[in-house]
Amino acid sequence: MMEGELIRVGDEVIITIPKENRDWGCNPCPDGSKATVLGFSEIHYGRLTNCDIKPGVYTNYYWVKLRIEDGRELTVPDRFLELSDKSVYEQRLEAFQKYQRENPDNWYKNEEFIRELPDTPFCEGDLVCVRDSYLIRSARRNNFQVMGIDYDSREKIMYWLASDISHVKSLIVYEDDIELVEHGSVWKKLHNKE
Repeated sequence: MMEGELIRVGDEVIITIPKENRDWGCNPCPDGSKATVLGFSEIHYGRLTNCDIKPGVYTNYYWVKLRIEDGRELTVPDRFLELSDKSVYEQRLEAFQKYQRENPDNWYKNEEFIRELPDTPFCEGDLVCVRDSYLIRSARRNNFQVMGIDYDSREKIMYWLASDISHVKSLIVYEDDIELVEHGSVWKKLHNKE
């Protein structure tokens, strides 16, 4: 098992997928396959519930982009990887543990900021109405509050809506499915409209 912070672009790693993950369908390559680290995926930290990290797009060291020996590229969790060179692993681990001892308040990784969040027409806290009649009937309501934004969606950005605080994330929609009723306090703060 590897910590993403110990992996560097260009490293040669060995992939081992645990049986439980293989049983659930994670079978990208045979165990023992060698790969070269190409980079890391990205993670979006939103404007709310972001662990006191500035909202934005950051490097996600837990998901590693690789090129395996047959030339295919894939992304796997860092825990499936082991450095081919054990001495390099030991050196990096020692340096990392020393850093953690010297910086006990730095619980989170040294997050690497990549860029700002993409612009969206809606923010957390905005009041919106749902356009689609099927969604309205299934939710038995028309107005919702934006509770969260899924920037990682593969197609387009998705919004988690709730009719009230007790029904967190009761409806998930794309921006084409909703229209603004009123901007909330997050949008107003971002746009200096308080």
